[in-house]
Amino acid sequence: MKKLEKYFLQQHELALQNLQLAKGVCSEKIMHELRVSIKRIKALLHFVVALIPEETEVLKKYLKKYQKIFKLAGAVRDAQMKQKLVSDYTKLWNLPAPEAYQIHLAKIEKAAFKAFKQYAQTFSLDEKVGNDLKKIWKKEPTENIYDSTETILRQRFTAVRHLIANAQTDEPYHEARKIIKSIYYILHLIFKPESLQQYQDLKYLEETIGDWHDIAVLIDNLYAFGQSGQASQGSFLTKLLAEKQTLQQKIPTLVHEELRCWKIFGKMKTYTH
Repeated sequence: MKKLEKYFLQQHELALQNLQLAKGVCSEKIMHELRVSIKRIKALLHFVVALIPEETEVLKKYLKKYQKIFKLAGAVRDAQMKQKLVSDYTKLWNLPAPEAYQIHLAKIEKAAFKAFKQYAQTFSLDEKVGNDLKKIWKKEPTENIYDSTETILRQRFTAVRHLIANAQTDEPYHEARKIIKSIYYILHLIFKPESLQQYQDLKYLEETIGDWHDIAVLIDNLYAFGQSGQASQGSFLTKLLAEKQTLQQKIPTLVHEELRCWKIFGKMKTYTH
């Protein structure tokens, strides 16, 4: 638990530092790092809930404090990512960029950053919640933490399998990606690998779903924007649809294969104690 506390404090400090930086500049890098720190905090605290269920309410209070700033930063990041995707793919495919849509995205980013900045100026963490968290780190789970971790993460991957196998819409893929990210963060924290290659399958799966999701959101956004008569969909959208389909076809196979990273559990126990 001391190890988990140390990780939490590191990510908490990083989140606050990036939040402070983000108040002054609309930087893609800073927004990304702010959200990554909060994602890691969320993954860790949800994991602790699974280890010590009786502390669920305290942990939910803490997560709630960060939820709005995470969402507002997400709106900025979303506009930034769409602009980057449009730029990258138009260059890759040597196609004319949808200029009206790019102007539209720049306006959205500006408005989203204004809303983020206003809320960030008032953001603070409740001291009582902080004190309650300190008490939690002094507790020890009733079961061996390595065995508990393996059980929790395998259950989460089973949930991923179920989501992908039964996906009828885009949303299950997005939910699966969030679970995979949390698995990756906790695997790396509890079972530190000798080499990140041990997680290469898991990382590749997460990145593939991530690429698919970014394109899926961009397509939906382009359709919505096109319906207002302000953007032509043309060959750029056709290419995006084909890329989405290619990535989507890969995902069930990647999930179905038992990833090599699960083999680490046996060997990791020998040198993490």
